Amino acid sequence: RYRIMMVTCPLFCVFGWVALALCGSEVRKAHKEEEAASELRQVSASKSGEHKSGYWPAAYWFVAAAMGIGAFAKASATVIWPLFINDVYSWGSSEYAGLLLTENLFTAGMVFICPTLSVSMGNANLVTLLCVMLALTGTFAFNEPPPAVHSATAFAFFAAQGMLDQTLKALGTLVVEASAQGKAFALLSMLCSLGDAAGSGIAARLYEQAPVLAPWLPPFLKGRAVPLALASLLLVLAALVLGTARKLFTNAANRQPRRISPPDSPLPIGEAQETATLLQRRRLVSD
Repeated sequence: RYRIMMVTCPLFCVFGWVALALCGSEVRKAHKEEEAASELRQVSASKSGEHKSGYWPAAYWFVAAAMGIGAFAKASATVIWPLFINDVYSWGSSEYAGLLLTENLFTAGMVFICPTLSVSMGNANLVTLLCVMLALTGTFAFNEPPPAVHSATAFAFFAAQGMLDQTLKALGTLVVEASAQGKAFALLSMLCSLGDAAGSGIAARLYEQAPVLAPWLPPFLKGRAVPLALASLLLVLAALVLGTARKLFTNAANRQPRRISPPDSPLPIGEAQETATLLQRRRLVSD
């Protein structure tokens, strides 16, 4: 399969190169028109007193913080999961392989229905609910419950984290302007990697210190659940912040300029003339 993939991939690259070589003029023409329209939208926004280009709303930074916390929680659970099931239930590699396969299939199914839930509930509401769900299932799954309960709650935890990751990335790129969406997505991915690194290191250390921490914990919390309890506290904090700032997400998304597509949404006469003039000047400069 790897050989087939490596043979097929260059064919698509060659096809893309040939297609751009033959149809490159149309692609460049469309790109220039889009740049002209983007400049016109920026000029209109500055005249109407809206935000300047490059503005990053506070809603985006809330999303970025939640992204890092979610990655931290997932990495914490991923690192200690095989150790936990071996120490508590005496399960080996075969049982862990079965759990991992079931978890991947369940997560894929839940991520598949995530867009439907986003439309029906709203991205901000769904993110808040998923953060709370992660906090509850993560702590309960690793608090040494019966094996069947552990498996069910662990599956729910990883599925909720997969849905949270997709929803946050969609929400984070929607609240910034179109020209900054690439940078916004890259920053979210970087924070996700940082959360993974921090979660892996901190969770492993805390899990090793479980016997030392056990006497200092409340009776309902086991020592091996401390890494996920810490992640759950951060998730609850993220849920509170995101739930409080739901209006910010709606305002930030509505503030972004929409692409005009005549004849359904024609431009006013004055704006249409400015667009035509700007496009004509750009064509003269390019020629």
